[in-house]
Amino acid sequence: MIDTRLVQARETFSGKTFVRSVESDVFLSGFSGIMIFDFIAHACPGFRHDAYIQVIRNEGPGSYPMLRLLPILLLLFFSSPAPAADETHDVPREIGGFKLGVNLSDYKDQVLPDTALPLRHSEFLSEVDVKPPDGYKSGYITYGTCEQAEKVLRIKLKYEREDREFFNELMERFNKKFGKPAEYKGDAFRACLAWKWNFVTNSGEKINLLLEHKCEQDEDIGAGNSVKLTLRSAIDNERLCFEKKFRQAVKGDNSEEKPKGQPDFKMLVPN
Repeated sequence: MIDTRLVQARETFSGKTFVRSVESDVFLSGFSGIMIFDFIAHACPGFRHDAYIQVIRNEGPGSYPMLRLLPILLLLFFSSPAPAADETHDVPREIGGFKLGVNLSDYKDQVLPDTALPLRHSEFLSEVDVKPPDGYKSGYITYGTCEQAEKVLRIKLKYEREDREFFNELMERFNKKFGKPAEYKGDAFRACLAWKWNFVTNSGEKINLLLEHKCEQDEDIGAGNSVKLTLRSAIDNERLCFEKKFRQAVKGDNSEEKPKGQPDFKMLVPN
């Protein structure tokens, strides 16, 4: 017997609601169907996943060509509006009372100097914890040590509220102020939600804004809701400055490169 699947998807964007129903012998299990539409939602910021997906199997097992699903995916993909241009929205520079590009000494009463440490694998940067402002639980500032010495280049703060409802409210306010995000940076299962905005100022500075929910990559911040504001172009310049000034000193100007031979796997495999 042929399986009959009914796929209903409702998307809402630009204040309009579109309902599409497609009945065919598409191979679409309940789990894989949700995964596919999740992928579309992540790839297309304009696709609001307050959508519902309902898959009904009438009878019998079987697998059918995914090509039948292609028109649906293309229709959803191209129906999503492109993210708004950055220049039409505000370019963020400040969050929680801290501002990018400012000298760290301006915040001497708001940071915890005993916590300052060089950033591992990014020796051109250092981080210092901050006294959390109202509405935040914790946070830190990243500052330069080479060309932009002591300049604030990144601000990351964790909000006091950790629930999903608060994250959704932040998303609405971020979208209204800065337009739709440019990239989805979370995982496909939506255990970690992360949306990224990219900006370029009139002077050519690149600024990134990241809003996260339940992303645990940063052990110092932990899970919950957090925001990160980065002066990306200045961090890139710090890296170039460090490589130019210090890389040869670390390796040794007169060091001879050892010939490459068969690796000693006793040193490469745990005992």
